Amino acid sequence: MAERYGRARLTTRLMTAFAVVFLVLIGGLGFLVDLSIRGDLDPAELATVRRDLAYAAGLAGIVGIVVVGVVAHFLARPLRRLAAVATSIADGRVDLRPERSGVVELDRLGIAIGRTASELGSRLAQLEGERRRLEVVLEALDLGVLLVAGDDSVLYANAATASLLGSRPRDLSEIAPPALRRLVADGRDGARSTEGDVEYGAPSRILHVTVTSLDDGGVLVVLDDISERRRIEAMRRDFVTDASHEMKTPVAGILASVEAAETALSRDPDRVRGFLDQASASARHLARLVGDLLDLSRLEAAEPDRSPVALDLIIRDEVDRASASAEAAGVRLDVDLRPVTVMGARADLGLAVGNLIENAIRYSAPGGTVQVVLAVEDGTAVVAVRDTGIGIPTWALPRVFERFFRVDAARSRATGGTGLGLAIVKHVVERHGGTVDVTSELGVGSTFRIRIPAAPA
Repeated sequence: MAERYGRARLTTRLMTAFAVVFLVLIGGLGFLVDLSIRGDLDPAELATVRRDLAYAAGLAGIVGIVVVGVVAHFLARPLRRLAAVATSIADGRVDLRPERSGVVELDRLGIAIGRTASELGSRLAQLEGERRRLEVVLEALDLGVLLVAGDDSVLYANAATASLLGSRPRDLSEIAPPALRRLVADGRDGARSTEGDVEYGAPSRILHVTVTSLDDGGVLVVLDDISERRRIEAMRRDFVTDASHEMKTPVAGILASVEAAETALSRDPDRVRGFLDQASASARHLARLVGDLLDLSRLEAAEPDRSPVALDLIIRDEVDRASASAEAAGVRLDVDLRPVTVMGARADLGLAVGNLIENAIRYSAPGGTVQVVLAVEDGTAVVAVRDTGIGIPTWALPRVFERFFRVDAARSRATGGTGLGLAIVKHVVERHGGTVDVTSELGVGSTFRIRIPAAPA
């Protein structure tokens, strides 16, 4: 640093000396001109003075050229370094700082460039942090987010977009549903925001698409998979319709039996008891239906309070409770239980097992057998309820756990079935982290199996 400032002082002295010599020459020329005008010098002396001044002017010119070259060389190197540093900063290397040159003005310029680079670096770091946070948020969304430029290139697509469309498109033409591309075109050419539903894929999925046009000609596309929402809405509509239809039948039976009993009171009193029995049976069926509906509503409302429960004791209680029905139907109940503990709600598990046992008894002919077996397989409690009943057709097996589905509706109603028992079983088992399945053969019987994780020892 001292050497640089020494060079700066030397250069300053040289330029000062050159300025003094130049001023002396200017003064001498002025003096010479003055003498020539007044006639104080003869022609020979004037020629000598002119020659000396010419030599002095030439020497001063040479000295000036050397001084100017030295100064130019001294200033050019730090200027080139400043230019190189500024170019590197513009290219993104904001950590660089200009070196001191020894020239005060250039050093001040270097300090200003360094401060600018430091501020630019901090702002770039802040912008990068905000960009990363925004990307984390967008990647975590269940909604698909697409940013499409004016030339139809895709500038950004989050993970949900790849899941919904099958891949992350690089261009608008790579997006499979043509209806989605048309919505993007409509949103770009039309109003500020455009919405629509697009059906896509196999199995079919319904995407709700919102397209928002941007000022630079691009568009922001938001994809929302509403397939499950639509399915649930349809299921709820069907459930309300089916429940209304199912409740209408016993209510109509009660009303008809009561009206018939009123008429029989005056005309045929002996038949009143039969009509009242019919009304009572319809009322019991309605009560069972309402009870099953309430059970489903309760199961869907909140998660069960799980605690360690002995599944074998629950099954034993349900078998004892169903023994009277089995005896009345002429069906034998066989039990083979192994002690096992599961994490669950005692009442809900009893409801599921009880429904399976009641179904098995209901669809078994007199003299048949219902066998309830509890075993442990690879850390899983397996409950099998086997019957020797009429069996289930193959086409109906995938639907037996649907609400209000009946293979034989007339037989089900005649035996007191509501069409909700197996739906309740499936709901309970799935809420306990398990699975339920069925195998059946017409005329031979059916086997329902519940699998629930056993509690750690």
